[in-house]
Amino acid sequence: MPKFLKYLLIGLLSLVILVLAAAALIVATFNPNDYKPRLIELVQQTTGRTLAIPGDIQLTFYPSVGADLGEFSLSGPTDKQQPLVAGKKVHVAVALMPLLSRQVVVDSVSLDGLQLALHRFKDGSTNFDKLYQSKDEAPKDKQPQTADTQAKPVTLDIGSIAITNTSLRLQDDAAGSTLAVTGLTLRTGAIANGRASQLDFAASIDTGKPQQTFKVELKTGFTPDLDAQKLALRNTVLDLTLPHPAGGTLPVHATGQADVDLDKQQVQAALAGKFDTTTFDLKLGLTQFSPATMTFDIALGELDLDRYTAKTAPQTPSAPAPAADAAVDLSGLSALHARGSLKIASLKVAHMKATDVRLGLQATGPRVDINPLHATLYGGTLAGSLGATTTRAPRITATQKLSGIALGPLLKDAIDKTPIDGKGDVSLDISTSGTTVSQFKKALGGNASLVLRDGAINGINLAAAIRNAKAKIGQVQGKPAAEQGTGSAQDKTDFTELSGSFKIANGVAHNDDLSAKTPLLRLGGSGDINIGTDSLDYTARATIVPSLEGQGGPELQELKGLTVPVRLTGPFNAIGWKIDFGAMVGEATKAKIEEKKAAIEAELKTRLEDKLKGLLGR
Repeated sequence: MPKFLKYLLIGLLSLVILVLAAAALIVATFNPNDYKPRLIELVQQTTGRTLAIPGDIQLTFYPSVGADLGEFSLSGPTDKQQPLVAGKKVHVAVALMPLLSRQVVVDSVSLDGLQLALHRFKDGSTNFDKLYQSKDEAPKDKQPQTADTQAKPVTLDIGSIAITNTSLRLQDDAAGSTLAVTGLTLRTGAIANGRASQLDFAASIDTGKPQQTFKVELKTGFTPDLDAQKLALRNTVLDLTLPHPAGGTLPVHATGQADVDLDKQQVQAALAGKFDTTTFDLKLGLTQFSPATMTFDIALGELDLDRYTAKTAPQTPSAPAPAADAAVDLSGLSALHARGSLKIASLKVAHMKATDVRLGLQATGPRVDINPLHATLYGGTLAGSLGATTTRAPRITATQKLSGIALGPLLKDAIDKTPIDGKGDVSLDISTSGTTVSQFKKALGGNASLVLRDGAINGINLAAAIRNAKAKIGQVQGKPAAEQGTGSAQDKTDFTELSGSFKIANGVAHNDDLSAKTPLLRLGGSGDINIGTDSLDYTARATIVPSLEGQGGPELQELKGLTVPVRLTGPFNAIGWKIDFGAMVGEATKAKIEEKKAAIEAELKTRLEDKLKGLLGR
């Protein structure tokens, strides 16, 4: 055996004997429990809290130097019986040899049964105040480090961390909210500067609200850069089980990566996966932590928001109760600072359907703007913008242009009614404000216009109503002053063209330039559509086309060229109509008089011409 190898083995053996001798000396002369009273007293003096360690602290020496703390608890600031933090078992082990060169290499850290109860009171104080000191509160009598102590900085190297059976409770009296985390498990591999490692995390989270309990599982590789204050996450796998508003759960599965730069207060993350039946591809970022400022670029597949509407139990038919006036509160968006884009391949919301939905969002605290807003829907396109303030009584603005839209199917899906049908263009430039839906409807203002083709006004058949009314004009005197009725779902007035514009103020849309063409009629009109009360007060003026030849029956033949006023009134779901016989008779009489007048004038003119010819001898 070479001498140098012999001396090396002798040296190593001597070192082992020295370590074992030191361990034996520590066991024989050092009892960590002798220091428990001093530790408890120190915690009491510095924090005002009570530290309890009822069991004995056990030392371990193989394969590393460590200590088992056993059960422990730290009381809250007022209630000494209510612990801020408590645990069943804490074990910390450090490698022995690195200690000789002033390096702390933590072999392992394990905590079991940890319970943490954090409480924020109404005055803003918390039960963990004064547990740590800021830089400004650091003791002023602290001695500066000597050159010797600064020469060899202590480095940190952790072999593994295991946190099991942990629970966390956050109670916020000021916000009136609670958050409970149970079954928390966290395990890591080695943690060291620049070393790639692995983290596994799982927990159940209860927000304190009905049907808002969910589970989270996270597995990711990570690499810390302590010097640059950076953290890189790679091969991340995230699984959630969210509560379904209609019952059951909604699975979420995502994979991706993230980069955290604490020095620059920046986070960049990319995730792709599936939420329920919807695929997603997200790019998210934070450009500063306070206030949290977000960026995003989100692409979704098919999204049916109606799937997540809570189902109501069927009720026994009874007298309809007044509909609740839904509140509108956008104050939750006041803390939002975000900028980004959203794309949805297919969207269904409130029974309305659209494809190729694209929008850009800019949120700066008191205001949220969506511009542009684009979608393909009901055979046409939508383009425009939306804006809202996040004040207590929010104000909403909308500028929209719908081109080539099939209006009937859109209205059927949106409000389950089709007062008007046809394909064409609709323009809106409106605004409103309030705190409830009814206030929004009654405060609506702005402008609107529409141009439709090949459609119908549903709820009334004007040609049939005029035909029936005309049949009564020739009846005996004493006939009623008006013909009236309520349109049925089957009644309609077809048109080839329809256009009109509206001035909207205080929830009432006024129109006075209606123009519509039907095979039998020409329509004009004026009146009000009361959006606040979902009702109509409008007078349509129907004129029988002069070129009518053999259409509409003899009743309409005799009314060619006459204008018939038809008043439409009532709620949207039961519009009533009324035709004024007096006005019709007056129109008819006037027409007859005009015919007689024209005939007399023509006859007089002929006689006069004949007499003049006789006088002139012709």
